[in-house]
Amino acid sequence: MKKEQCLIYTPIAKTFKYKSINNDKKTSPDSRRDFFEQKERFNKNKQAWMWDSDDKNMAKEEDIFAFTHYNDHVQFHKILSVLNPINRLPSWQCNVGHGHRNVLILSDPIYIMPWSEWLDYGGAKRIMGTQIARKDISKILDLINKIESNVK
Repeated sequence: MKKEQCLIYTPIAKTFKYKSINNDKKTSPDSRRDFFEQKERFNKNKQAWMWDSDDKNMAKEEDIFAFTHYNDHVQFHKILSVLNPINRLPSWQCNVGHGHRNVLILSDPIYIMPWSEWLDYGGAKRIMGTQIARKDISKILDLINKIESNVK
């Protein structure tokens, strides 16, 4: 039996976290810095978008992954593959507490949804950390899958 498709989402901070002058490796994760690193890699055609999985590593291929920008927009991707944590980017080493997370290889952005539309479709109002959607988000998944199939 095929496992049901999930939506995994992560919040992107509105501001960058302070980075110490001596590049202390014990700083906390900075979603904004990591997101812009991925955007820059994508724009330079270096590699596909990458992110780390949810805390329990439940994300799988074909799931939908979303970067949420609170009160602005949500950017959707499809998970193309799930790699072992050994494949984490060197720049992620300072993300204390995330070293056990799998690496997600993501598609190019499928759709950028305005925040108001996200809420209309039943998306979470507040998102704290990377997580799997717990409530019915079938309307969002249907929309993203329809858009994605039209892009192919």
